[in-house]
Amino acid sequence: MRVSHSVLIHRPVEQVFAYVTDLRNEVRWQPEIKEVRITSPGPLGKGSTFIEVRRTFGRNLVWHFEIEDYEAPFRLCIRSTSGTMPYTGCRLFEAVPEGTRVTESGELTTPLMVRWMDGLFARLSQRPLTAAYGNLKALLEQDS
Repeated sequence: MRVSHSVLIHRPVEQVFAYVTDLRNEVRWQPEIKEVRITSPGPLGKGSTFIEVRRTFGRNLVWHFEIEDYEAPFRLCIRSTSGTMPYTGCRLFEAVPEGTRVTESGELTTPLMVRWMDGLFARLSQRPLTAAYGNLKALLEQDS
């Protein structure tokens, strides 16, 4: 199941990237995320790991992630290393004249017995994704 969303934020790409890749901020702009813990030492980068607790479809899900690609201030890609449904995804940050275009795209592998419901799950996932990026935009633009 693919999910994607794009938003224009009227802030410089370096500022948007720094805020989004400070994983402690995830709980501030993504309502479904209840907790994020960085589990690897040192600065965030390729190979860094973290745990995320997310409330989705009425359940708390614990995901372990690894950063697969990290290029400041342009790209952050992750993949789950455990959890109920494997996920891989990227956030791309593009400097545009108006500020920064952030695009998230990802692939969630649903269990085989419910894969026939991927279309429904994709639609249900879009609402919180849209809300999260609306929150991010509001947070970063509030002092402009």
